[in-house]
Amino acid sequence: MEISEKFINITQQYNSKVFLIDSLNDSVLTYKDLHDLACSFAYELRRIGVGKGDRIAFLLPNCVEFAVLYFSCIYTGAVAVPINQNLSPRDISFIISIYNSKFLIYSPSFLE
Repeated sequence: MEISEKFINITQQYNSKVFLIDSLNDSVLTYKDLHDLACSFAYELRRIGVGKGDRIAFLLPNCVEFAVLYFSCIYTGAVAVPINQNLSPRDISFIISIYNSKFLIYSPSFLE
């Protein structure tokens, strides 16, 4: 059984239970909410050409989008490459290149 199947089973079992609390806007994300959002984003990843084994680097703070992206990667079979937001631009570039990331997804706050 693949990890995506395991998570789908867990999602079905804990459907309405709280998975994550977003303290920034006091919202609650249930397992079902996370699953639905991750499936939607996984569809978009596949649509732009992300497939099994592709590496997706992401530079995001701890946020709901981080969790959604992480599970979207699992659903597509892509490899999530989370990058520490406190690293230098040089180190970030190194990580992106060493992992041969197909895409970098980042928060606008890291644009510079």
